[in-house]
Amino acid sequence: MADELIAHLKMRSETEPDKPFLISNVPGSTHAPHHPQKGWTEQFKASSRWMERAPAMRFRQPKKIALIPPDAKLIP
Repeated sequence: MADELIAHLKMRSETEPDKPFLISNVPGSTHAPHHPQKGWTEQFKASSRWMERAPAMRFRQPKKIALIPPDAKLIP
């Protein structure tokens, strides 16, 4: 994959040197295994409970400073 990327860059610099481009190379970005080991997720249970409360916490402050109407309700 890296060799193909280098070849492409050389070709681009020769054929279109003034044309901008973007290349994103992310090797191993979806590397297996995709699941955590048993027991590893236990340390994050408290943070997942925080994530359940986060929307209500984010809704409260804008309502308090009148960015959201006082009668607005947070939908589940």
